[in-house]
Amino acid sequence: MAHPTPMSLDIVKRVLMARSNFMAQAFFNTRLPQPGPYEQTLMSIPEIRYL
Repeated sequence: MAHPTPMSLDIVKRVLMARSNFMAQAFFNTRLPQPGPYEQTLMSIPEIRYL
């Protein structure tokens, strides 16, 4: 369990990709005048999946 397996590395890559996507979506939503519930729901999906 101490040494990383290919599966755990794949999970780490997915988490990092989800985190960067979440940051990009958050940055895009801050540029909108009033983000609606649809955008907020899309933004919260990666957060819920990878916490």
